[in-house]
Amino acid sequence: MKARILFILSGSTFAVLGSALLIRQAAHGQPPGPFGGAAPVQANYQPEVKIEVRDAYRYITANGIPDHITGQFPNRGNPNTISPQRYNFKVPVAPKAAAQETPLGMYPFGVAINGIPFDPGAAEFWNGSRAWQYEPLAGVLLARGGLGVDDNRAHVQPGGAYHYHGLPTALLKRLNWEKQMALVGYAADGFPIYSSYAYSDPNDPHSVLKLLKSSYRVKQGTRPGGNEGPGGMYDGSFLADYTYVAGSGDLDDCNGRTGVTPEYPNGTYYYVLTDNWPFVPRCFKGMPDNSFFRQGPPGGPGGFGGQGGRPPFGGPGGQGGQGGRPPFGGPGGFGPGGPPGPPPGFVPGDVLAKYLGLNKGQADKLDRLMKAIDALRAENFALPAFAQLKLTDAQIRKIAEGGKVREVLTDEQRKVLDANPRPGPGGPNGPPPFGGQG
Repeated sequence: MKARILFILSGSTFAVLGSALLIRQAAHGQPPGPFGGAAPVQANYQPEVKIEVRDAYRYITANGIPDHITGQFPNRGNPNTISPQRYNFKVPVAPKAAAQETPLGMYPFGVAINGIPFDPGAAEFWNGSRAWQYEPLAGVLLARGGLGVDDNRAHVQPGGAYHYHGLPTALLKRLNWEKQMALVGYAADGFPIYSSYAYSDPNDPHSVLKLLKSSYRVKQGTRPGGNEGPGGMYDGSFLADYTYVAGSGDLDDCNGRTGVTPEYPNGTYYYVLTDNWPFVPRCFKGMPDNSFFRQGPPGGPGGFGGQGGRPPFGGPGGQGGQGGRPPFGGPGGFGPGGPPGPPPGFVPGDVLAKYLGLNKGQADKLDRLMKAIDALRAENFALPAFAQLKLTDAQIRKIAEGGKVREVLTDEQRKVLDANPRPGPGGPNGPPPFGGQG
């Protein structure tokens, strides 16, 4: 079938653009931005991206090298260096809304038209608890350096993948986003992603542009403390600090709306990037394609779509899940830093339970086991030695319900715990601000 090429940029074009921007910046003496100083596109690599339509799908292949100036990497908050990736994504050309929304979970949100993924989550959790995931662009993480994000609200995963957590400033400027409704990319379910400016009347392409706002707000009051949560006032530091207030903004709970756009004159559902939380949407209206399914936690070393994996535990191409265990990832050690939630390559209990077709009792038991494993990781325990602990069902239940690991274990089990520290520089007191990179 003849392919219709929609978007192809050459590496030489990107190289010239990067050099020109760097020269312009140096000539004007532009100081480092609030998220990090400027650096040229990696000199040893040339950006490559191709978007084409074949039959019912849009295929996006890219090497993940940005086509614009980035922050300096490595930096104090991010020890990683940008390096080429092998992205092979596909999305339906005519996406459809699903019966229910899908949270990001094991998927990045989507990919920009320059081949850089949108991956807003961070692999940073309070006390190893998936219920309290840190937000990298707000609150305490941002105050402590935002995990080294640059002016494009982007940083680099341990595997070298540069990815956006929020508004990609340099890309938006090139798209003249304040003067027109700009298509920025495609979500993993196929629906388009637009910048913050859109028609004030969603069904009138002649209406004036409006800066759209999300409908999320920071909760009032204080978080639960003790074993239940980090305590303190809700301030936007955690995803759980936010609540959706229908009608308070312009967008729905997936940060999108329905209307006409320059590329879809007959109308479509589309997602919007915003300058207030969630910045990049955190759920899908449609079903994300398995080519986006990753083998690591959000922002972690697992990368995208582990090579050699089989759906749903790995799509074609992409980077293999470092530190994973067969069948959920390739060989490798754990990434840098403290306990970033589930180990790279480890599938969350709810995803695994659904895939295995477990009944409620079995799924609940698996969930308790996963929570116990999270708690053991927070104790810097090497999980390959898990079987040596010989935990009873009662012990797993106590740990899953918030019991302190060392108080639940017997003397012999504590000896096993201490004799099997997790390899690498990780652990509860990993590098600042909280350990592993998002």
